[in-house]
Amino acid sequence: MRGRKNDALRTVSMYGLAMYDALLYLDAYPYNEEAKKYFAEMTENERCAVAEYEKNYGPITASASVENEGWQWSEGSWPWQNCEGGM
Repeated sequence: MRGRKNDALRTVSMYGLAMYDALLYLDAYPYNEEAKKYFAEMTENERCAVAEYEKNYGPITASASVENEGWQWSEGSWPWQNCEGGM
């Protein structure tokens, strides 16, 4: 299960980075229509990846915890508790 959870988190990170990278590019080239489409696509992919992660593993941010009926942010293990061999 941990492998799938890590893969899901990696997917969220991948789309988040692509979205942020496109955002920086658009700061320099705000009229690039292809970049705008790419940014919109990565934004939607990141939103879907976050929703899928939260559906399966719980909130990914503290603000998402408030949206999910109750306070779930501190439930479950912390990232460093999942490391092989501990910290």
